[in-house]
Amino acid sequence: MLYCFDHTEQYLDNAISYILSGIEQGEHVIFIESERNILLLSKRLECLLTPDQLGRIHYHNNFEFYWSTGDSHTASIVSYFKDILEPFLSENVPVRTWAHVEWGQETNIEEKIIGFEQVADENVRAMNMLSVRAYHSARLTDSLKESLLLYHSHLITDGHIEALSQQQSPAE
Repeated sequence: MLYCFDHTEQYLDNAISYILSGIEQGEHVIFIESERNILLLSKRLECLLTPDQLGRIHYHNNFEFYWSTGDSHTASIVSYFKDILEPFLSENVPVRTWAHVEWGQETNIEEKIIGFEQVADENVRAMNMLSVRAYHSARLTDSLKESLLLYHSHLITDGHIEALSQQQSPAE
């Protein structure tokens, strides 16, 4: 699922709903987010969940996740993602993911994002996992958003969610 958000407060509310839904369904939640938002979310969730439930939320800093090698290299990101997921998958623990994608000034970033999304989509489908990748709308060009829509089953905005028609990859 692709989440294009405009308002941080609504974004955080929707993230909390996603986490609570996963916890209610007995899932663990891998949440890849900025440190600032992790602090805001964890503080709000502490009032809503038991310690056991809070233990099923696994936060990862999105800067470290996407830039751990100093570059947004798709193979490195996918490898890191698989390393995070492996303990859950090897124990057949149900899991869902949420990743807030952010980037700095990097050349060919749109091309790198599209490459990552293509690989991420293939992996998420193969694992039959519920996954959200979130982008701040103000950072998306029209062409990047159009490309991102190719790799997601649903489009989420601050106010609604819609199923996307079955998209074909650009190579088809």
